[in-house]
Amino acid sequence: MSANSDELCVKKCGRCGIRKSKDEFYADKSRPDGKQRQCKKCQNARKQNTEAHRALVRKWRVKNPNKANEANRKWRENNPEKLKLYEKKRICKRRGITIEEFDSILRSQGGKCAICGKDSPGKKNWVIDHNHTTNENRGLLCSQCNVGIGMFRENAEVLEKAKSYLGKWNVRSESGQYH
Repeated sequence: MSANSDELCVKKCGRCGIRKSKDEFYADKSRPDGKQRQCKKCQNARKQNTEAHRALVRKWRVKNPNKANEANRKWRENNPEKLKLYEKKRICKRRGITIEEFDSILRSQGGKCAICGKDSPGKKNWVIDHNHTTNENRGLLCSQCNVGIGMFRENAEVLEKAKSYLGKWNVRSESGQYH
């Protein structure tokens, strides 16, 4: 066998740096050589020690912020549904409810914002509105309504005054739109 054919059968692991036979790498159709960057041994070790792997990833991100940001941007762009699910899980965990409870609340609201009645949260996911004094969850809002009640410091009296104020100045055009 020539040196050239040996080169075609060997690959350097991106984690341990050891040159190994390509048989020691899992398949990856998206890679030019058809193999993953890390050898099977390193992949398996990583799966068994996720905390150590997370620490390595954090360290790499600190060292390579531009590459990390670009990789995150591409992933978000290519995985909008996974991103929405991830966000949903994150907000449920933060507010202490399950995804099933979240879905039940949304169903009970007819799949709409509890304030404005929009059937879509917009670019982001629904917000779990809560009382900042009691920490009790109240309902699901679109981000605009959530920001709106936050700007009024969740004060119903101030919101009533704002409603009255807008009522004095809002005039409908012939098309039925306020201006």
